[in-house]
Amino acid sequence: MTVLSAATATPGVDLSGLLTFTLIVVTVGYLLLCMLLPVRQCRRCHGMGRIRSRFGGIRTCGRCRGQGLRIRTGRRVWNWLAREFDEARRGMRTDRTDAHAQRSRQSRKDIRDEH
Repeated sequence: MTVLSAATATPGVDLSGLLTFTLIVVTVGYLLLCMLLPVRQCRRCHGMGRIRSRFGGIRTCGRCRGQGLRIRTGRRVWNWLAREFDEARRGMRTDRTDAHAQRSRQSRKDIRDEH
């Protein structure tokens, strides 16, 4: 009986681990793609920069403004995060600079009061 139960038993597959691994690989791959190739072809004009109007004429694509390229969504998020990080750093520097300026003004005032 132990031989039959051992032969029919299947090893358990951890689906949550496999799903997590797949999600990590896809995310890292997309981040690399956004870093290496930040633009893609416009879907509306297929990278041509112009489309046919309703009346048969050709006009500039309004989505890509005639360039034929669009910035990837992941790259837009990356740029936004970089801007926010830079603004936060500049804000912290400004706070430090303001505190230094206040100490400097206070020390000059103290020197004037001594004389």
